[in-house]
Amino acid sequence: MHYDTIRYIYLERDIMTFAEKIKCARQKLYLSQNALAKAVGVSYPTISRWENGHCEPNLVQEAMFNDYCRKNGVTFDK
Repeated sequence: MHYDTIRYIYLERDIMTFAEKIKCARQKLYLSQNALAKAVGVSYPTISRWENGHCEPNLVQEAMFNDYCRKNGVTFDK
């Protein structure tokens, strides 16, 4: 296998899905889905759908989530 192919496969495994980021943030901050929803400014069903991988946020929602995480020191290292 070519080096670039191996490197790409390795990098792909290290990238978290948005669903994994939601769960990770909640665990690091000891928050329920409802509490995270209120903190980010979205509804509980929205957080639930994101965390269960049923849908993805739009750009504004993702920016709000990322901003909240940054302000609270949450990083996404697998």
